[in-house]
Amino acid sequence: MRRQGSITVFFGMVLIVLCSLFFSMVETVRIYEMKLESRVITREALASAFSEYQPYLWDTYGILALDCGYGTCVTDASLLEQRIGDFAWDNCRLGEESEGKGSQFFQIEPYGCELLSYGCLSDQDGAELVRQGAMVARQQMTEEALTQWGSQYESLVVEEGNLPDVDACVQKAEEAMQNVAEEAETVASGEEMSVEQMSEEQMRLDDANHPLVIFREIKKQGFLGIVIGEHPVSDKTVSMVDRVSNRTRMEGTANNSEEIHAVDRLCYDWYLLHQFASFTNQPQTERALSYEVEYIIAGKDNDRDNLERVVVRMLGMRELQNCLTILKNPQMLQQTHQTALAIAGATANPVVIQAVQVAVVAIWALVESVLDLRTLLDGGKIPVLKSQEQWTSQLASLGQYLSHQNQANDEEQGLSYEHYLAAMVVLLPQKQITLRSMDLMEASLVAQEIYTNARMDAMVYQANVCCSYAASPMFGSYLGEVKSLPMLYQASCEEAMHY
Repeated sequence: MRRQGSITVFFGMVLIVLCSLFFSMVETVRIYEMKLESRVITREALASAFSEYQPYLWDTYGILALDCGYGTCVTDASLLEQRIGDFAWDNCRLGEESEGKGSQFFQIEPYGCELLSYGCLSDQDGAELVRQGAMVARQQMTEEALTQWGSQYESLVVEEGNLPDVDACVQKAEEAMQNVAEEAETVASGEEMSVEQMSEEQMRLDDANHPLVIFREIKKQGFLGIVIGEHPVSDKTVSMVDRVSNRTRMEGTANNSEEIHAVDRLCYDWYLLHQFASFTNQPQTERALSYEVEYIIAGKDNDRDNLERVVVRMLGMRELQNCLTILKNPQMLQQTHQTALAIAGATANPVVIQAVQVAVVAIWALVESVLDLRTLLDGGKIPVLKSQEQWTSQLASLGQYLSHQNQANDEEQGLSYEHYLAAMVVLLPQKQITLRSMDLMEASLVAQEIYTNARMDAMVYQANVCCSYAASPMFGSYLGEVKSLPMLYQASCEEAMHY
């Protein structure tokens, strides 16, 4: 049985007011929730973009960065901005494909995405690269190891201009003897020794063990040749015409002014020695250059030249330390004096004898340094200052030590080739080591077929983005949803992300 009902006009008006109030409150809650939704979508879009980090840099060097060029030669962040906007749109449209009927209560649509600022690895002379490298080092070493690492190579730090010049010592000795010979030749009386007589006296030593002859032989073979011998040396070469350290680099827009602390720089030095390849630390993965640390020090475009520059510098460092050992040992110093007398004693000139003795000390220390380098390049260790018991070469038989089968004794308490590399790296300015590090990373990166257009200065490590969204009223009328209503609600959300 059907029943009839009715309401009063007053109650109808009250009902309309109550419905309007209820739907207005629901719409207000919806607007608030849509603002929260816009923040979630923006975070997800930015996180999705940053999840596309450069995999080769991470797997090979432990560095997190996003290629904002996406494998192209684009030198701005327009593609990254577009990519974040695409992710925001995809995240907003996910609900539309869900099953069932009805409307998405918090449905919003993005209508704009602006990249407010971003930072590149090469900004501030590679400060971010130092930060990330130091972070990798801290994860792999203890605090005790860090303290020990810093103290181990402090005693090795020697400016390149302060290294002894053996060639100059030998040249002064030869000039002094030549001047005496010329003076003797001009004297007519027989009281002075002739050039022929003086030469015979000077050459009383066997040519095979004569220090000056030994030095000429070392120069003839070359320092790298005398040290390496038949050891295989990499012949890799890379084109550095457009390398990061030389070209005009892409710069980020982020205003970062963080200074690199001394501990971070110390950790980054450790990172270089352990993450990059060197002569005694070959990587498991293929690199553009086999001697990467040597490149950071020398900056040449091929492995052989970089290794040669480092070997010559290291010989100078060992030369200085070995000279100190000789000068502090009275017995060794007496041997050098006797050898100088055998070479130039016939001149009876103390100045000449002293100059020759200086040259003999330098040559003896150089021969010992060659033996030290052979041990270091074989992975052994050499003490900073040797004792007489740790000394290998004998002044009376220097010639035999030119053979590549001879090398210094490996000392357990000594320092390794990597420590000497670290002593050279620590003197380099931050800009040089970071940009040359990026030279190597880029060279190895572009050698991969799928990354041939990658650029290290286009690697982004942070971004600040602002996404704008719009939505239509859902309860614009208490009679139901009106789909034709325009996008009246707008919201903007700013988010930042940093690796």
